[in-house]
Amino acid sequence: MRLNSEQLQSLINEVLNKIQLDLIRGNAQDDLESVLSKYGISQFIEEITPNCEFYRNNPRGAKILVLAVFLNKIDEWKMRAKKRFGIDPDKIDFVELKSNFNFERLRNSDVYSDIIVGPIPHKGVGIGDNSSFLAAVANHPEEYPKVHRMQDGNGNLVISQSAFERCLQNSNFVRECI
Repeated sequence: MRLNSEQLQSLINEVLNKIQLDLIRGNAQDDLESVLSKYGISQFIEEITPNCEFYRNNPRGAKILVLAVFLNKIDEWKMRAKKRFGIDPDKIDFVELKSNFNFERLRNSDVYSDIIVGPIPHKGVGIGDNSSFLAAVANHPEEYPKVHRMQDGNGNLVISQSAFERCLQNSNFVRECI
């Protein structure tokens, strides 16, 4: 049997709607795995839900790095992350950037799952021909852990608890493990 393009599109829409409804119902009934199995697509759930044990047990790749030119009350920030998100304080490193900080060490690094960036200098060691570390990340995101900009409502890089919490909320670490 062969369908014309309109018939085929109609069939595709009907099938997708049925699968979508089955997935929604399966998820609501905590039975998503059986729905995926029914359609032979169980591998997709594994792709979007990484094994959290890797992050919890692997001392490399199980940390969040916070970079800024000035950081104060770091213990308070760590306690806030613990209370709000359940993040072990040892899983967050804070680094006040100096002019000689080598950004190259973050490239292709498996030490951190996320990097939170506050106000930092534009120039730096190890950024190649890029105008800043953030430009290097924007040009080659696949070479760095997920980078989050700690910014205010206008998009300016800041050091604030609310911006920090927004970054944590969107982090791989919190999304995959907490």
